[in-house]
Amino acid sequence: MRRALAPAVLAVAAVLVGLRRGAATAPRNALAYGGKPCETNHCKPSFLIIGIGKCGTSSLYYYLVGHPSVRPASQKQLQWFDHAYDKNSFATRYLAHFPKTLKPGEISGEASPGYAQYSNVPRRVHAHLAGVRVLCIARDPAERAYSSYYYNYVTSAGANALPFGLLVDAEVALLGAFFRDDKGTPGKDGRKLHDLSANCYGGTTAEHQVGAAARAYAKTAASGFSAARSMPRANQHLWRQLVGRSLYAANLEWWYAVHDAADILLICSEDLGDAGRAAAEMARVAGHLGLDAFDFGPVVGKGKYNAGAQHRGYGAVTPWADAAARSARKPMDPAARRAVANFTAPFNARLFDLAGHSCAEWGRTPGGEGRG
Repeated sequence: MRRALAPAVLAVAAVLVGLRRGAATAPRNALAYGGKPCETNHCKPSFLIIGIGKCGTSSLYYYLVGHPSVRPASQKQLQWFDHAYDKNSFATRYLAHFPKTLKPGEISGEASPGYAQYSNVPRRVHAHLAGVRVLCIARDPAERAYSSYYYNYVTSAGANALPFGLLVDAEVALLGAFFRDDKGTPGKDGRKLHDLSANCYGGTTAEHQVGAAARAYAKTAASGFSAARSMPRANQHLWRQLVGRSLYAANLEWWYAVHDAADILLICSEDLGDAGRAAAEMARVAGHLGLDAFDFGPVVGKGKYNAGAQHRGYGAVTPWADAAARSARKPMDPAARRAVANFTAPFNARLFDLAGHSCAEWGRTPGGEGRG
């Protein structure tokens, strides 16, 4: 019995430690828009969580709305600036998702993980929300890719799911060829900006990317394995970008090219996903947004949101002790982990340089089991 209770006891202890740490005062900026986000009959969001998917955007959003000065949007994930954009309906459709009035010091915001991936979104956001605070949460690239593999691919492909390593190898080959051939767009500091979604993945098909490998694998797999079903249409834009969406710098370069770097904050998923550090990390986020000091301990103490391999709803919370338990996932293939780590390493270095903040635990996580 004592052994069964140990994980829960440790999780509670870690939360209590995090509560004390989270009570510390973090550096505080001024509020976005000079503290005046509202005009007649509508208020603008003061923050956007732009991604990255499978890094903890749900936890970040729901922890934030636990602050007494943060009012939620009508829903966490609006995806307006990428999938529903219409510049003429900004006030009538987009701002309709936010409170019509806010008290002094109050703010609102949304979390749409797709925003980080598309090169046209940063300029759209800047045209309507210049000065908005941009929050990006990123995770060890191999861990994020493996989590997305289960969440967005295995749930669709089922028994016909191709091995993680096979998909990684095919995608790394595609990305390698793209970066060798793509001329890119000149950035502010002379660096090239590369549009992965439009010019890499958008210019190829699943058949081109992984078809031959899928058919070769089907010949060696058990009878009845379908190469066609191993490439499901559902979430294809996500499972084809297991590695690409972990190239955080390549996607965020477009944001830094348009927005003030001081408005963009990088959050390491490992800090927010640790019961003992989450409250302190939220205090840092709150300071970036200009919010009053707040003890996030009780808020983060509820657990993690949208955790696990199955989607139970963005607002579904899992207690820390349960979130820490191992899932039925197989350990990540070490060779696939190395392939992702090696390919993403220079992009990670660029990300940390852009953000002025690093994620020290990347590359040291022991496995892909039991994570969101």
